[in-house]
Amino acid sequence: MEGIVTLSDFVPFEGVFEPFRNSTFFNQVRVNDELGSIEWPNGADLDADVLYASIIGEQLPDFARSSKVS
Repeated sequence: MEGIVTLSDFVPFEGVFEPFRNSTFFNQVRVNDELGSIEWPNGADLDADVLYASIIGEQLPDFARSSKVS
């Protein structure tokens, strides 16, 4: 599968992702065949499921929201 995603939709370019602002660093992306993700030399990586869902236009569940158990 291949497609185009806008990374700023997923990550702020700060912290481990701040080097993404530099195109020379960003272009060092590689595929981690063992994990099925893409990663950069500083250890930053992006989940393949998130990227796939974005490419095919599906929403992922919002795990940030939690429901209170009574």
